[in-house]
Amino acid sequence: MQADAARRWLPEPEVKRLLRGVGVSVPAGRVARDAADVASAAAGLGAPLVVKAVVPGLVHKSEVGAVRTG
Repeated sequence: MQADAARRWLPEPEVKRLLRGVGVSVPAGRVARDAADVASAAAGLGAPLVVKAVVPGLVHKSEVGAVRTG
């Protein structure tokens, strides 16, 4: 992906924040920076869970194996 194209995309947590701000219902989520954060988030959110990488410029997460379900 070209650098200019990557700048047109917002990370999913930011998109969710913006949508909530205008009254759109979105699934609960948390950003986790390490394994302890993941465990805490999982306990707070409950099942079913999806884990997605949040990396600048990474738009198609599933194509590079950056999405895990279950």
